[in-house]
Amino acid sequence: VLRIEAQAYDPQTAQSITNVLLQEGERYMNEIGHNLAEAQVTFLTTQVNMAQERFQQANNNLLDYQNKKGLVSPQATAENISAIVAKLEAQKSELQTQLATLPKNLDPNHPNILMLKQALEAVNRQIVQERAKLAAPSGKTLNYTIEEFHRLQMEATFTQDLYKTALMALEKGRMEATRTLKKVTILQSPSLPE
Repeated sequence: VLRIEAQAYDPQTAQSITNVLLQEGERYMNEIGHNLAEAQVTFLTTQVNMAQERFQQANNNLLDYQNKKGLVSPQATAENISAIVAKLEAQKSELQTQLATLPKNLDPNHPNILMLKQALEAVNRQIVQERAKLAAPSGKTLNYTIEEFHRLQMEATFTQDLYKTALMALEKGRMEATRTLKKVTILQSPSLPE
């Protein structure tokens, strides 16, 4: 509570000075409070916009990578290739078993033996090709793609979490600015001095 007194040459001038001081003081103090609350909300809004841009950029990077590689989920593709290799390995074992069960007294150039050996060689080549898609010394294989995809996906998730946090901070800041906003009011109008 502020008590304002003014002295002047006559009572009306003293009352007028006090009225102006009160009105301007009230206006100025309320303006400061509003400006402070507005600055706080503006800062938080800017932070939200920056977090949203980062999140959008991270998502765009992830989508661009998926489009460039032509894969929605490199992990699923790797699992599919691993399943193919497992089936080929089973087929290889079956061919080896068939070859081993042929009578030993057959001619090595017998059509059944040649057919099984060719099939075995084809399966072996296919296994090598499929495994090369998963991992190879060159580094530009599916395991590299999966690692890069996971990194981009983690970045997108991280920026999404930052964006959510910024939105919550903005709402909390708005409520806090409204709650702490102080308003100066005149409790008693100036009286005319005696």
